[in-house]
Amino acid sequence: MTDSPPTQAHLLDPIERKRRADYRWATDRDAFTLGVVTTRAVLAAHLHVPPERVVIDRTCGDCARPHGRPRVLGNPDIDFSVTHSGGCVAVAFATGRTIGVDVERRDRTVRAALPDVVLSATERATLGGMPPAHQRPGFLRYWVRKEAVLKATGHGLRVPMAHLTVSPPHEDPRLIRWAGRPDLPSQLDLVDLQSDKVYVASLAMIGGRLRTQEFDARAILASLAE
Repeated sequence: MTDSPPTQAHLLDPIERKRRADYRWATDRDAFTLGVVTTRAVLAAHLHVPPERVVIDRTCGDCARPHGRPRVLGNPDIDFSVTHSGGCVAVAFATGRTIGVDVERRDRTVRAALPDVVLSATERATLGGMPPAHQRPGFLRYWVRKEAVLKATGHGLRVPMAHLTVSPPHEDPRLIRWAGRPDLPSQLDLVDLQSDKVYVASLAMIGGRLRTQEFDARAILASLAE
């Protein structure tokens, strides 16, 4: 994870540069740039190659447009997931497994109607029984757990988040139920990442037990400027 300012924007490929230019606000352009550069730098460090040699393919399997699940060209065993919130970017990768990560700022505004869209009936009842001061952080924990799961499965927002039920925020993270997919809870592992006073994050993986190592990517990014 890192909250460093974006550097080495030349590492973006033509498709990424176009996506960057499409953002209206400079803060969004910076967040996107930081995400791409961090991803390429982290994967390069793992593969022991220069960042320029990490080719990320985003071709959609349905329409061939560049908005599909990203993968490292020439390294099909590597799966990775990228997320950002505010100035923080998190990159997770695994070999031989599919993975998903999500991070959110703790001070994110939560609209009153959002829990009805995101949470299942069981989760809404649990959240409603929490003390008022615990409800926003509790909701955000539900949110990042569910986002991580949906990124790991590759469904993204194509599946309503309310179709999933995860464990309550004060319990160990796990997927309890997925409407129509009773097989998934036994296949998926879920962990909460080390958090601080600013961000909350979770990580999900399909196909095995998660053994995580967390690193601050700022050192890797700093090495690019040397």
